[in-house]
Amino acid sequence: AKEQALVCLAGDVKQLGPLVKSKLATDHGFQVSLMERLFTRLTKDTKEHSRVFVLTDTYRSHPSILKLYNPIYDGQLQCCIPKSSRDMVPLMRHLMGGASGLPLVVAS
Repeated sequence: AKEQALVCLAGDVKQLGPLVKSKLATDHGFQVSLMERLFTRLTKDTKEHSRVFVLTDTYRSHPSILKLYNPIYDGQLQCCIPKSSRDMVPLMRHLMGGASGLPLVVAS
């Protein structure tokens, strides 16, 4: 990289940290990810920093699922799924066979 290079790290320090089995690696602090070490250093005096951005709008989780893990994020996450897409009854009817009445079979 050039001297003027810009690096952007994206991730979530509250999810899936490193799995370290080596005592040597643990002794050197590798059980804490690089992202978490940088985040902790940047936010040690305050919860906010001009270089740290928290994405709070989620388009991937139904509100009932979001309730399970939102406390980890101090309730900051917002469900942005349109209300028309939140009703699970039509989806379940479709998955359970819809008009045909045949059940859904899932096999692995």
